[in-house]
Amino acid sequence: MRRRDLWAVLVLLIAGLMGGCSTKVQDRGQESVIQDQEEIQNTQQFSFEDVADLEFCFSSGAGAWRTVLHIHEDGSFDGQYMDSNMGSNIEEYPGGTAYYSEFSGTFTEPEQEDTYTWRFQIDTLEYTYDFGQEARDGILYEYTEANGLSDAEDLYIYLPGAELAALPENYRSWVGYSDLENIQETELPFYGLYNEKQESGFLSYVRSTRETLNWMDEKKIDVLVSQAEAETTRLKEELQNAVTQADMNSLSLQLYEVWDGVLNEIWGILKENLSDSAMAKLTEEEREWIGEKERTVQEAGAEVEGGSLQPLIVNSKAYEMTHDRVFELLSQIYDGF
Repeated sequence: MRRRDLWAVLVLLIAGLMGGCSTKVQDRGQESVIQDQEEIQNTQQFSFEDVADLEFCFSSGAGAWRTVLHIHEDGSFDGQYMDSNMGSNIEEYPGGTAYYSEFSGTFTEPEQEDTYTWRFQIDTLEYTYDFGQEARDGILYEYTEANGLSDAEDLYIYLPGAELAALPENYRSWVGYSDLENIQETELPFYGLYNEKQESGFLSYVRSTRETLNWMDEKKIDVLVSQAEAETTRLKEELQNAVTQADMNSLSLQLYEVWDGVLNEIWGILKENLSDSAMAKLTEEEREWIGEKERTVQEAGAEVEGGSLQPLIVNSKAYEMTHDRVFELLSQIYDGF
């Protein structure tokens, strides 16, 4: 082969080799770009703003105790811990013992652990009440730490869509997913919060916009109603055994006064807790009820007007309607206004 032809062949070979390498490098570059794009698309972003309208709850599940936590957009938080033992036999505390705390603080900036998990810590934590005991309204309040947040180190936020099987079993056991074989769901349907050291699991739901009472005022109402029901049982027994009409009239009046007192106490608590607009609406409703009660009581008494039975009939109807009104208000309190 002549030298000129040899050089031509070499040039073609080199050109072919360079062309092949160029194609492979280009192909790898495209694959890398596609992979990067997929990773970006699969990465779930998170900030505290995402959960600012949620309420996180750590609870026994039976309503015995709970810690409720609100996280704000700037990473600050606040909440309450609530528990009670209303079966106390201590005479000076007929309402039993209530375990309670109000707290606030700040979290550190969240750092991403994986696609659906972000980690952070408690930066500051303060309690409204100094730890200790206080007796009020027949209840012994014991101020304590918040269950689920005490002694925390790393906290984890699990995003909706996280694979349930990949989450810690100790977290899943608190939020209803301990047995994955008997559920159809495979992904977490809400934001989860997990205190790893204490193995405490919070679930989340949208915060209610309904007006509710302070938890301690709810306990005060529970005691008022419980005491009124005990007094009602006693008075009814005396009424059943009463011999004279005068005694019957007096006992029936006491029955009414017991529940009228409870109604007034509840009304005062509502005024301290509800907004002006909610209280205005409830006041109008209460005026209508008072008008109806007066008409109904008068109609009941008119049937025996002037007779010795009239006070008994009037008092009994007033007691019946006032008792029922108390429980109407209670249903609104516990269902939310």
